[in-house]
Amino acid sequence: MAPDDFIRTTERRHVDGVQALWRRLRDRDQIYLGHYEGWYAVRDEDFYSADDVRLLPDGSRVAPTGAPVEWCGSRIFYFGYRSGRMRCWRITRQILILSGLRPSAMKCSASFGAA
Repeated sequence: MAPDDFIRTTERRHVDGVQALWRRLRDRDQIYLGHYEGWYAVRDEDFYSADDVRLLPDGSRVAPTGAPVEWCGSRIFYFGYRSGRMRCWRITRQILILSGLRPSAMKCSASFGAA
C-alpha cells in the first residue's frame, strides 16, 4: 500500500486485512476483552480520569474540554505487546479507536496489570 492509497473501510481488502490482524492477535493471546468504568464525555467520545474532571458549583462534572461527563462503563479490548506495554482501545460505533496517551488510557493500561 502506498502512502497515497485511499481505502474505504467497506472495501473487501480492508475487511480482510482487519479480520486477519484480529485473528493473529487472538491466536497469539495478545487481545483481551475487559471492562472499564470512568467519567465519559459523550461529546468527546472519551473517558477521563477523576483528576481530569472538574466539579461545578451546581454539582455537575465536566471534562477539560468543557463537555459534560457521566459515570459509565464500557467493554474494551486490551492489546498486549511483546515489550510488555499495554494500550487501551475501545469499540465505538464499530470503529476501533486508539485512546492515545491521555491519562484515561494510561490509567486503563495500568489497571490491566493489576487485574
